[in-house]
Amino acid sequence: MRERYNALYIAPHLDDVALSCGGQIAKRTRLGEQVLIVTVTAGDPPVDDLPPFALAHHQSWQLDAETVVADRRAEDIESARCLGADYHHLDLLDAIYRRSHDGQALYNNDLQLFSTVPSAEATLLEQLAVKLRGLPSADLVVAPLAIGGHVDHRLVRQAAEQTFATLTYYEDYPYVQWGGLGDAVASGWECELISISEKDHRAKIAAIAAYKSQIEHLFENYTDMQMRVTAYADQIGGERLWQKISG
Repeated sequence: MRERYNALYIAPHLDDVALSCGGQIAKRTRLGEQVLIVTVTAGDPPVDDLPPFALAHHQSWQLDAETVVADRRAEDIESARCLGADYHHLDLLDAIYRRSHDGQALYNNDLQLFSTVPSAEATLLEQLAVKLRGLPSADLVVAPLAIGGHVDHRLVRQAAEQTFATLTYYEDYPYVQWGGLGDAVASGWECELISISEKDHRAKIAAIAAYKSQIEHLFENYTDMQMRVTAYADQIGGERLWQKISG
């Protein structure tokens, strides 16, 4: 990592930033900017006693439990290469692996995963804020709006808001395409629409495609991914970033 970047993008998971901001990152790096993508939940889980919910995800991703996160980190490295960005992996665990102090899985289904953050996660929130404070400085810091309500996205947003004096937000894709902005932004928010060239859009598609384990988890197949990502970019005219300016 460098000591300072033009832009720092924070991803809850190994794919969120490419899905949501790949076009603008490709544009920035093509114009000579230095960009760092930081992924929060890139730590290796203990593989001897994984929760059933985690095992179901592994089956969907078609990855071996012994190397699942290492394989996903490798996908992320290739994705960052497609965008011309630097990458950094924090060692926190994905929600599907996390347990309470008494050893019980915190998240056992999608209803729990896409809900309010339980009080048992307070320590994790503090740990994440500490790790974010240790990142290189940047002119622009971009975090998720947490559209869709995934607990990891909520935690990352909360920790980023505790850490950075000035924060810009990205629309969590594909959740924003599935359900719209909802109440994520209202009065007091300002939108910046970033136009994306065909070349930079192609780089975004390649960066998303690098996450081979996730394509059929989020889409029907590669063609469906390309079609849906392109359709949403055409719908809004590129990619959008948001800032809260009052309230």
